Order: sequence, then C-alpha cells, then structure tokens
Amino acid sequence: GEPLFKRGWREDKGDAPLKETLAAAMIAASGWDPHGDAPVPLYDPCCGSGTVLSEAAQIACCVAPGMRRRFAFEKLLPFQSHVWDAIKDEAKGVQQTSAVAIFGSDVSHRMVDFSERNAERAGVAGAVQLRGGDALQRMPPCETPGIMLLNPPYGERIAAAGAAGQNASERAAQRAQGDAVGREAAHTDDGGEFFSQLAAHWKQNYAGWTAWMLTPDLKLPSKMRLKESRRVPMWNGPIECRLFRFDMVKGAARAPRAGSGDGGLAATAADRGNAAGGFTRLGARYQRRARLAGVCRSSHRAAARSAGFWGAALDSHRRDAQRTRQGSRLPTDCPPRRVLWPH
Repeated sequence: GEPLFKRGWREDKGDAPLKETLAAAMIAASGWDPHGDAPVPLYDPCCGSGTVLSEAAQIACCVAPGMRRRFAFEKLLPFQSHVWDAIKDEAKGVQQTSAVAIFGSDVSHRMVDFSERNAERAGVAGAVQLRGGDALQRMPPCETPGIMLLNPPYGERIAAAGAAGQNASERAAQRAQGDAVGREAAHTDDGGEFFSQLAAHWKQNYAGWTAWMLTPDLKLPSKMRLKESRRVPMWNGPIECRLFRFDMVKGAARAPRAGSGDGGLAATAADRGNAAGGFTRLGARYQRRARLAGVCRSSHRAAARSAGFWGAALDSHRRDAQRTRQGSRLPTDCPPRRVLWPH
C-alpha cells in the first residue's frame, strides 16, 4: 500500500514538499497545544503547499490522521468493513472546531492556492486562514503573540519562490546561464541575505513570538544573527536537519544613554560606578594571584639554592675522599670550611 506518512489529502505539491509525519513531529517538538488552557495562534509565513498548516489544523480539530485515505489491509480477506466503518464513525464523533487561529502565507500565490485545496481535502478549510505575501514584508496576522513554525525556503525552494509554470530543471538551466530566478535576484545563493533580512523583520515586528525553523543548515543562527534557545535534531528523509527555536524579544535591554535627561545621566554614572567596582574586584583578584605566584617563585628559588648547597657539599666530600685514597693529606693550616645554609 501507500506509505503511512501520506494522509490522503495532499494532492497539490510544491518542488520540495515536507512529509506529513515530519510536519507533525515539528508541531509536537514546538510544544504547541491547541487544547491547552491558554492556546496561542500558529503562523507559517512560508507555508508552501500547507503541510504544516493542515497537520496543525487536524490536530486542533481532533481529526484522526489518515481519515481521508485507504489502507492496504482493506483488501485482505479477513478485513471486516463494518468494524472499520464503526471505528471511523467513532473517530468522526470526537471532531470539533478549532479553538485557536491558524495562519499561513507564501510569496507564491500558486502555493497559496495549493494550500487552500489541500486544506479542503483535509477537511480543515475553515480552520486555516491563508494570505499571499512575502515573508520579509508580512506583518503579524494577529495581535496575540504566538508560534511561528516553518520550513524556510533554501536552495531549490529559494529559487522556486514565486515562479509558476517552471520545473526544477528549467530553473537550474536558467541559473547555469547566469539568469536570476525567483528570489535569487535579491539575495545570495545560500540565502544569507534573505535570512538576515527575515531576522531583522521579526525582531522589529514580531516581539513576543517564538519562531521554530527547520533547516539542514547548521549555521543558520549565525546567518540570522540570532541566538537559538533550543535545537532539535530531525531527519528530512536522508537529510539531517535541525529545528531551531528563536525567542523574539522587543527592543534592547540597555540603560538610557547620556543626553536623554537626568535619568540617563544618573543611569550612566551608576553604570560607570558598577564598572569601576567590577574592575577594582578584578584588580584585587589579579593581585592575589600575583602574590601567590611570587610565593611560588620564592619557593622555587629557595629550593634551587638548597640543591646547589648540597651539590657543592657532596662534590667537596668526594674530592676529599679521593685525595685520602691517593695518599695525599690536607694541609694542617687550612682554614675550616664555612657552610652557608640556605635561607
């Protein structure tokens, strides 16, 4: 039969579709709970064919996965259709309307149409709100901060964004000739400029939101100039990926600068005082370390002097013993040897 990751509703696909099971795993890893005490909205700004949106809507509406498909066991001789129909009727009885808003958008209106048709086949068209628009320009779909969950465009999908009626081989041939295709005319091949602009747009307009991004690029946080708060290993087929979490914080947590009023001057003076105190503590710490190092050096010098004294005394004793064996005597008027003990 068909692979189990196929739910039976996704007939319209993009160039790099996401498996339904992987989309469900992303939703579970993000912690989004539409049935919790305080559910938050979910938004996919790069929805593509709407795999994440339809899976999230089915979870919110309590739609059993695979409700719209047929299985290979239905063709086996022991299969009892009335039992299977009763199980399906029981699953349909627990379905409900979504209590939380689910939004999606994509730069390609063709992909938005695909998402709408897939949501209709999945039976959750009323739970998903879709719009067309570039992720670099779209504002938050609602006032309440929520979760952004997306498989951002990279590589082939970046080139395919907004291009209708062209397959991957045609776009590859155009790029080989030096032509810019899709978003590729606006940013670098690896998407560095796109991701940095996306991060700047989020920091400015999506304060309080939490973004979860699935990507095979392990250096994506550095390209976005963001610090991830969590990373979840995942596999998109044979490709090793990471699901990064970014917490969008509004503004910068810095004190007012000098010139912004008395409060700013006072804050600046306080900061300077704290910094001076910090440097004083650091200086005292380094002084203690220096004293300990000086003690160690003094101990080493004393040990060296002691070793030198005992070495000289042993050499003198050996010379005296050698003279005695050779029959020579020390002169009687030789002054006594002075021994200087090391201090």
